[in-house]
Amino acid sequence: MKPRVLALLALIFILNTGYIAAFATPSMFYMANVLAHLILGIILAVAAIPYLGKPAATILGLCGVAGLYLAMAGNTRPHAPILWLHILLGIATLIAAMR
Repeated sequence: MKPRVLALLALIFILNTGYIAAFATPSMFYMANVLAHLILGIILAVAAIPYLGKPAATILGLCGVAGLYLAMAGNTRPHAPILWLHILLGIATLIAAMR
């Protein structure tokens, strides 16, 4: 994937993440954004790995594992620590990727 396309995809993903974080309402539009977040996250993780350094790629992989766990187990109250881990790993990935 071209770097420009990857950057656009990353921007869309960040905006999608911001919407999910800001508006946790049980609406169809919100749930569509959650599904888009899962799909974009998988595509972005696979496409970005070759462009990232080893630390950022490792953190991104861990973030992806936490996200897939939440998708499979359900993002419910008992899994809140995994959600926070996923959020923190996502932030850490952005910081590591900018270095």
